[in-house]
Amino acid sequence: MYRANNCNTLEKKHLSLYKLGFVCSLLILSVIASQTFATQQELNKSDDIFNLSIEELMEVPIVVSASRREQEITKASVLISIITAEDIHYSGLTTIPEILQFVPGVDVRRIDRQRYAVGVRGLFGLYSDRTLILIDGRPVTDPIHGTTYWEQLPILVEDIERIEVVRGPVGAAWGANAFTGAINIITKKPGQYLGGLASTTVTEFGDTYTNLIYGFKQGPWN
Repeated sequence: MYRANNCNTLEKKHLSLYKLGFVCSLLILSVIASQTFATQQELNKSDDIFNLSIEELMEVPIVVSASRREQEITKASVLISIITAEDIHYSGLTTIPEILQFVPGVDVRRIDRQRYAVGVRGLFGLYSDRTLILIDGRPVTDPIHGTTYWEQLPILVEDIERIEVVRGPVGAAWGANAFTGAINIITKKPGQYLGGLASTTVTEFGDTYTNLIYGFKQGPWN
């Protein structure tokens, strides 16, 4: 009886090991299949490049901040960096100065809980007016103190279509305050995000910001 019970116990252990091995094999096969599927998707995406026309391959971004008119970025007389809405979305950042600190040539320094000093290629400070800040081509720099109150700008990061950063003097186009450069924040049109959007932001200091946006389109009106 003891030997029989011992044999049954061993058979149960072997059966459990077989089941465990079968489950592990299924998991390994599923991982290999998923990786193969992902690789095939990447290959399909790369194949799409060869289906583009010459005009599509030569398409370059259009900017407006270099000369106050639309032109291709390759024809601009100064260096320009573009931050797209997709870049902002994947960065996970919630304030414009934090987004700008990753742009080459842009200096960002946090002064206190809410205020930032932002400049291009040095010569910047809290009350410096050597870098012009614009929203849709309109200056938002304080005319008295020369600073930009970033926390008071009537704009959310969800409203931004792109940010054009001009690195270099563009005083001929924008005036004396653009001595070191200009930062032009271009917003989306209401028709570009239809429906509602609610967002709540909590900072590391415990400050909270809650916003509600609603956009609609009816005929020619947005």
